[in-house]
Amino acid sequence: MFIKTLKISKGNECIREISFHKGLNLIVDNSPLNEDDSVIYHVGKTTVLKLISFCLCGDTSYISSNIGNNKEDSDRFRNYLINNKILITLVLTEDLDDINSKEVVIERNFQLGKNALIKINGKKILKRYFESELASIIFPKSDVANPSFIPLITHNFRYSNHNLHRALKTLNRENTEEEYDSLYLYILSITFKGIAKKQSISTQINEEYMYRLKLLKGQNVKSYEIAIADINREISNLNKEMAALSNNDVFMELNNIRYKKYRNNALIESLNIRKDIILDTQKDMDKQRASIDERHIEQLYREAKTYLPNIRKNFDDLALYHNEMMIEKTKFATQEIPSLTKRIENKEHNAIDLNKKEGELLDFINTQNMDNSVFDILEKLDVLYMFKCDYEVILNKIKQSEINIQKLEKTLNAINQELYSDEFEERLKTQINKFNEYFVQISKEIYDEQYVLNFNKEINRNTDKTVYNFNVFNLNLRANKKQGESLCFDLAYIKFTNEERFSCLHFLLNENKDLLDYIHLLKVSNFINQNNIQLVIPLLSNKIEESLLDKSNIVLELSKEDKLFKADILQ
Repeated sequence: MFIKTLKISKGNECIREISFHKGLNLIVDNSPLNEDDSVIYHVGKTTVLKLISFCLCGDTSYISSNIGNNKEDSDRFRNYLINNKILITLVLTEDLDDINSKEVVIERNFQLGKNALIKINGKKILKRYFESELASIIFPKSDVANPSFIPLITHNFRYSNHNLHRALKTLNRENTEEEYDSLYLYILSITFKGIAKKQSISTQINEEYMYRLKLLKGQNVKSYEIAIADINREISNLNKEMAALSNNDVFMELNNIRYKKYRNNALIESLNIRKDIILDTQKDMDKQRASIDERHIEQLYREAKTYLPNIRKNFDDLALYHNEMMIEKTKFATQEIPSLTKRIENKEHNAIDLNKKEGELLDFINTQNMDNSVFDILEKLDVLYMFKCDYEVILNKIKQSEINIQKLEKTLNAINQELYSDEFEERLKTQINKFNEYFVQISKEIYDEQYVLNFNKEINRNTDKTVYNFNVFNLNLRANKKQGESLCFDLAYIKFTNEERFSCLHFLLNENKDLLDYIHLLKVSNFINQNNIQLVIPLLSNKIEESLLDKSNIVLELSKEDKLFKADILQ
């Protein structure tokens, strides 16, 4: 798919319509430079990239971020979009040279709630179905339910510092090294049946540690053991005092009921803590399937697929794999929810019965002619039993959690023993070597560098477990041009997909940040013209050679007098 047009509308008024073509598409800022070579007019050249991303499931809040000089400017811009009912229309096409080629028309506004509008090919779409609907149209061969569209196209949008300077580590900062392991092994066509189970077990181990942390409430096991021993001594002494004052068995029964009541309450609290942790994990996983920091899986696939023609996984396979992985992890992590819910319900019913029995006993005691000291002892015992039960439940749950962790660690170690074996490492090296034949070729042609994909077997500092750490290395031993790494990945992938006829977006949005100088940009321009690729770059006219400012390369010219929305929004 290529970008055909982007239109900005205000009601029935078309503010601006931009037509794109194959090859280099420049968005030029003609504003004069200040003495320090800076521009302060914020004409909207980067906003064009954001609006394209917005129409492809981008986050609404990101449109107004980094607009102007402060938060007030960002708020003013966001309010302009909402109050003026700005509508963005993006048209994608499979072939820019064929007027009958399949097109996808996406319309989206910035309104909130029921006024929000999303349309695909004229059909209204609810926001929660936006991503899956786009995926089914743009990647029609995928038979995956609810595919993660946003992460699958992340590498096409490189205009944030995070994306510009990271060729490989584009996943959300919350993602783990284990998740990188599984994704890279898959895209490198290395089969390992235990990888899905490894991620599920790792998730459950993390849940157990979080559960323990919340149970301990800032203390340690030894502190609770000492506290329980001290409480038991106090209870024993108070019971002796009670026996000296009265031999009524009702007090023993009351102590028993209160012990059961507080223990039951402590169990309810611990079960709710565990349930909340699992539900939080489920929310995080759902978020990963939907919008993982606006970047992810297609980046990984293209980085591998571009340079490894014998890879047996296509884009649709990766989409299927990713979602199956997330579904499997979610299913594994949440399998305890039904039993937890049932146990909590039972304990809550028990609490009602125990409170009733306690009340009946207290009513009976109040009818007896008792010394006031007896009631003082009862109050002290009540507090002691509450703490005793709370601490005992915490220790019991921690011990059970330790048993669970030991069992999970044993299974995980068996998986890791194979995954990080010398034999498996040799398989990985073989695939990496094939991958690097393509990486070196592309990076040398564009940057006269020799980038290679490398990996190390390391110990993760957080988990103390072995992981594969993938990275990019420059064989020239020069200071790496980080943007060069990313651009080489992106361009090489599209070239390969053209030859192999894989589904992909044939456009790249890239804000150069002064790292793409004239020589490199000229090489890139020649490369994309020869390989059926569309590259959109915002540039300052004062910082680019005249030869590249040929009118055929320019799709939009902006200036202080002619800003993107044709209005001084920040004034």
